[in-house]
Amino acid sequence: DELKSSGAHVHVKKIDVTSKEEVERLFSDVSSTFGVITGIIHSAGILRNIPIEKMDKKDFLDIIQPKVIGALNLHNASLKYANTIEYF
Repeated sequence: DELKSSGAHVHVKKIDVTSKEEVERLFSDVSSTFGVITGIIHSAGILRNIPIEKMDKKDFLDIIQPKVIGALNLHNASLKYANTIEYF
């Protein structure tokens, strides 16, 4: 609401940020529709109520991949499609 009240256009999209193709398609669609992307809020995450020391490899990767791979895919797509990023 604070972003909208400041005049920003806020669009929430649900995609798999671990998929380079989905992220690039999102950037392409948003760039085509709005022309400029000035910010990215990366809030991907998977919740597991397991202490890290009790996680197995699969649990850990399930949790960390959307954050790490997602951030990398968003970063790379922003370099390709949007040289106007003011905040990430």
